[in-house]
Amino acid sequence: MGNTEQYAKFFPNGTRVGVGIPMQNNELFRDWAIILSLDGDLASVQLSRDVLPADVDMQTGKVLELRVGVDGKGYRCSGVYVSDGADGTISLRLTGDVNSSELREFYRMETFLPFQLQISSEHNLDHVLKEWRDRRDRHLGDEMARREEMRLKRRDLMFRIAAGEFSEERDGNEVTVPQLPDEALDHIDAAWDTVVAGAVNLSAGGFKFITSDHFELEQIVFVEAFIPISPPRIMVSVARIVFKNRNYYVGTDKEYWNVALQFLFIDERDRDAIVQLISNLELMRIRMARQKSLPSDTAVKNNRFGRLKMAFAGLVLIALMVLIFYYLRVYSQSANRNEIGESFEQSIRKYLKIYK
Repeated sequence: MGNTEQYAKFFPNGTRVGVGIPMQNNELFRDWAIILSLDGDLASVQLSRDVLPADVDMQTGKVLELRVGVDGKGYRCSGVYVSDGADGTISLRLTGDVNSSELREFYRMETFLPFQLQISSEHNLDHVLKEWRDRRDRHLGDEMARREEMRLKRRDLMFRIAAGEFSEERDGNEVTVPQLPDEALDHIDAAWDTVVAGAVNLSAGGFKFITSDHFELEQIVFVEAFIPISPPRIMVSVARIVFKNRNYYVGTDKEYWNVALQFLFIDERDRDAIVQLISNLELMRIRMARQKSLPSDTAVKNNRFGRLKMAFAGLVLIALMVLIFYYLRVYSQSANRNEIGESFEQSIRKYLKIYK
């Protein structure tokens, strides 16, 4: 199958595709688009928005990435930016083969995740992008400051222990060594201890959750989430509300919403952390399923004990049957004859003696 045939198969008119657009700082802006027309390898694409962030690098010759899902599988292809038209329409010249794509955002996992949302007051993507970068840099600065603070505390504690400060009792009370948090949590703000985890359907492209708060479609929100990997991370990202569905609690008029959001701006290290978390959870669940399918030590012991009891009961039953058979045999050989039998036998003997 030639490249032109591949393009016609995977990117027909009307197909919704994911678009990865390069930015000037080597970040990637992800959006979705519709294939308006395809003429050989020249595709006309309608982006979901008319205005893109100012940092988007849309110069002629820049390589964009198109992703599409077909029959539950993901595929991707590169496209060279040619020109733009009116109302967010751009022209791309597809290049190379259509290859299988990992499409990490399609790998999902039901889990619990502490997260916080804040609705953005800005709708201009340039302003949102700038604020996200400021939040991310401020967050990284706070992490470094907390890590340095804990390093100094540990060094001071080490000196105090070496000086013997905690080796004696004072005034009848035992002096205990102060407990410091695990080093892996040095950079995590203690405020996250009070953030309640919620059930989410998590992927590297976004997540879905249940809430009683009302969100609007296409609304932009700032997302912070605790990613429990080793070492743990605090994800700072920007997302867009792409789905909402109203439901009611059973037997009441109280409503709640199923809401799904898609990441617009996210550090690729945070995206990799999400993928790692999903992989770890999947491996853990596979191990648990295997352990459930294998008999435990207690079950094996109980099974062995049950077989021993059955064998012993069988031996006892066989012994009883042998004893009963032996008893009946002896009884039949040594049983006393009754009077009628003896009289009948004597009469026969007399009869045979007379006529002999």
